[in-house]
Amino acid sequence: MVSGDGVVTGNAVLSYTGDQIDAGTYTVIGTYAGDANHTGNSDSATITIDKASSTTTVTGATFTYDGSTHTGGSAVVSGDGVVTGNAVLSYTGDQIDAGTYTVIGTYAGDANHTGSSASAIITIAKANTTTTLTSSTGGNSYYGQSVTFTATVAAQLPSGGTPAGTVQFLNNGQILFTASLANGKATWTTSALGVGVNSITVKYLGSSNDVASTTLAPLAQMANVGILLLDATGKGALTVNGNGKVIVDGNSIVVDSSNAAAIVVIGNGSVQAALTDIVGGDTTSGHGQIVGTVQTGQGYVNDPLANLAAPNPSALTVQSHAALSISGNQVVTLNPGLYIGGISISGNAKVTLNPGVYYLQGGGFTVSGNASVTDLGKGVMIYNAPTKSRDSMSFSGNGTVQLSAMTSGPWAGITLFQDRTSAAALSVTGNGNLDVTGTIYAAGATLNITGNGGVDDHGTPLDTFGTSLIVDDLVVSGNGNLVV
Repeated sequence: MVSGDGVVTGNAVLSYTGDQIDAGTYTVIGTYAGDANHTGNSDSATITIDKASSTTTVTGATFTYDGSTHTGGSAVVSGDGVVTGNAVLSYTGDQIDAGTYTVIGTYAGDANHTGSSASAIITIAKANTTTTLTSSTGGNSYYGQSVTFTATVAAQLPSGGTPAGTVQFLNNGQILFTASLANGKATWTTSALGVGVNSITVKYLGSSNDVASTTLAPLAQMANVGILLLDATGKGALTVNGNGKVIVDGNSIVVDSSNAAAIVVIGNGSVQAALTDIVGGDTTSGHGQIVGTVQTGQGYVNDPLANLAAPNPSALTVQSHAALSISGNQVVTLNPGLYIGGISISGNAKVTLNPGVYYLQGGGFTVSGNASVTDLGKGVMIYNAPTKSRDSMSFSGNGTVQLSAMTSGPWAGITLFQDRTSAAALSVTGNGNLDVTGTIYAAGATLNITGNGGVDDHGTPLDTFGTSLIVDDLVVSGNGNLVV
């Protein structure tokens, strides 16, 4: 602005130093050339262009734990005009273990912009895991056998690293053992599995870097018993004399009797098994022998079929209203159902049993002479309901019986089933031969094998009960032979 006495005409002309674009201090000069009445003059002042503010925006990131360092995240700097330079990222923590970390973006500024900073979160999630389980025996073992279970915990892709922490081994939902992982593995060795199916699972409890996991499906570990004798106190619950032989191939014998002579083996009698467990004790004399590991003073083993219901006779078709006798040279095919008075097969008769349940209401089931009985491997279950002590299951003479168990239904795996409250003895005498694939179950009775009688029990075709022969007592004498 130009001023002076009187009226000043004209204006001062402004001029500048510099380009007045970048931040800094500049000089503005005002020059007045004068007019007819006034002399010219000039003056100057300062122009200041301040730096513009900048804004730093930081974006975090999410990773999954894999044992490596994660330095992700990004930063963008903005501001008026052209911003030069970049923000520098820095981090809190090591960015290795699972957790949350802070990434900080710091911009120092440039010639025209002030500095700025911001932060965001980096998340490293725990790695998902998979837990698997294997058995040293492949899922099958005999009762009392030492079995090693191996649990393996692995991180799921894309994660890496080897999980650490603790696993629990459970049997039928009950925690039995806890172990720490070493290189992602843990083992449990036990010889105390119960008879039958043991449902083994493993729970990985997780760690600071790994998510907990459980085996997808239980491992069904079968603890088999070749012979289970339920007599709790009797002397000679297992008695073998003469030239009698009991052979349990690759399996165990369990004798629940607490008697000091729960097993009696005399003469040339022989008992062979991988393991013989006795609640009480054993005695041998003459050339009698028990081959294999013998453990006395062991725990009582409960009847694994104690809660299995018997067939309902009223639900079955009545096939015979009186004792059925088949003899001579008859060739007969029988159908499943209710047989009132039992079945007796003798002479040279040949009988084929169609598959299904046979309920013998009194009278028992006897095969003698040169008679033969077969189910052609199709599967039957014969239930004996004695009404008196002589209503037994008896196989004698030169009679031969070949039977197999059904593979489905409530009695799958059982071939011969006698009322568990009955003491009517089962007997195989003379040259009689009983060849069974399936479980023989007579919880209250004695099985007598005498003369040249032979029993081959191949056990259940299904891993259901884990026991081939369950009776109260077993007596093998003469040249009797039992192979399980």
